[in-house]
Amino acid sequence: MKNYKYDIGIAGLWYGQNYGSILTYYSLVNVIRQFNKSVLMLEPPLPDNWYELQKTSHSRIFAEKHYNISSSCNLKSYNKLCNTFLLGSDQVFNPWIYNSVKNFFLLPFVDKNHKKIAYAASFGHKFKNFSKHEKRKIKHCIKNFDFISLRENSGVEIMNNFGFKNTEQVLDPIFLSDISTYENLIKETKPIEKQGYILNYILDPHKNRRDLILKFSEKIGKDYINILDGMSDKFEDNKAKLDLNNILNKPDAQEVLAYYKNSDFVITDSFHGMCLAIIFNKPFIAIKNNRRGVSRFNSLSGLLNITDRLLEDDFNPDNINMDALLKDINYDSINNVLNKEKIKSINWLKTAIEAPSQKHKISLYGFILDKYYQSGIEYNYILPLFQYLKCSLLKFITFGKLKEHYLEKSARLYEIYKSETKGLKS
Repeated sequence: MKNYKYDIGIAGLWYGQNYGSILTYYSLVNVIRQFNKSVLMLEPPLPDNWYELQKTSHSRIFAEKHYNISSSCNLKSYNKLCNTFLLGSDQVFNPWIYNSVKNFFLLPFVDKNHKKIAYAASFGHKFKNFSKHEKRKIKHCIKNFDFISLRENSGVEIMNNFGFKNTEQVLDPIFLSDISTYENLIKETKPIEKQGYILNYILDPHKNRRDLILKFSEKIGKDYINILDGMSDKFEDNKAKLDLNNILNKPDAQEVLAYYKNSDFVITDSFHGMCLAIIFNKPFIAIKNNRRGVSRFNSLSGLLNITDRLLEDDFNPDNINMDALLKDINYDSINNVLNKEKIKSINWLKTAIEAPSQKHKISLYGFILDKYYQSGIEYNYILPLFQYLKCSLLKFITFGKLKEHYLEKSARLYEIYKSETKGLKS
């Protein structure tokens, strides 16, 4: 691998145990390979013992079977391994997520002579919920991208407010591959004999989800099968919360696809769970998941004109109109829209990959910010330090009450800095 140069290096949540993450990145890689481009999946800067990176993790087993993966997470070396860097889809612009990998998804480590692309990126939540510092950080980092597309229309609006007018809304990568791609993955697992059931893919078990499942099972006279979040550390807890029979025991992504294919109806609070129901043309109910981001549910359902299939997160099962939710879905219309959007999205991605890199102005201030964001040091550590150093300097060159002011302020800031960095490893 050290002697090989890849066309595309992909940063993103490809290693995640969430089934949606696994399948959306698989589809993205599949499409890029159809452009005759070689792909390298970039290891994130996470601890070696991170549970999703372990050899026994179902997501890791899947990744090692289907991808070329970088041998380490030496960020500097990635510039020698890849010609172009592509930030994959999902909530990679969500501070809670990119901070967990030390700003890795904002690609501050990529040299200026390499092209940077974001495909179907998502903020996940309303931008007003982000701090001023996070807004500044995102704005600085994304201005160095050559091409940016967003998954939700709300993301395009955020970019427009930033002054980036050339961003475009595209489909989640999970829609870019033909259904045959997923049927081929199903062949990698044991055949599922059971058919004609309600499939429930529930990420966040709650009483209203449980009651809905039981009501629909009784209403349409069908048994149910339950799939929980693929995160291994949450399985037992979620299993106890859902408290239903027929919960699959930690299936892999291929098994999940097989159960989707053989189902008659889908109930889910997962965005990608809704996407899979649409891909397999299944009747479904999707529950907007507030904790994981509602904008993506609203954006996709609005695009496909299926908002009537969605329930609010806090819905009351006793107040829903089950007959309305059992009405047939016009998949001819949906598939027509998806096919048009798929062509547009694939063309955008192909153009972005093949276009020449744009020239970005390099300033000393921008260079310093890049190094700061690349370090992954949290803002609340660094700001008190800078303020303390500033006051420490001023207390030596001022006199009288002003000197006393800076003496007092520098002492206070030093205590804040010590408090913020307590327990921080060097």
